[in-house]
Amino acid sequence: MTEKNLQHEFLKDLEELCELHDRATCDYEKCRKFNGRLAEVIEKLEDFGNYKAADRMMDVLINCSPKAGSNCEKTSLVGEKIKGITKRAHEEFEK
Repeated sequence: MTEKNLQHEFLKDLEELCELHDRATCDYEKCRKFNGRLAEVIEKLEDFGNYKAADRMMDVLINCSPKAGSNCEKTSLVGEKIKGITKRAHEEFEK
């Protein structure tokens, strides 16, 4: 897979995660889905050797801990982090 294809796939994954996180707020099942999908993206990044991006995504995952029957305490923080990573990736890949 070419670097351009990897970048496109990563951006697609990030956009999907942002959208999923926006829908997951206060919904335990969607929150779990976001958490699982985030872990999958990290694994994919590590498989391709992109450890820097994987580390940034791991920072988001560390702050994401779905809990049944309670509201997420870090919804804003996780949302801001994933959107920040997405924005930075778009800027970096446009160079």
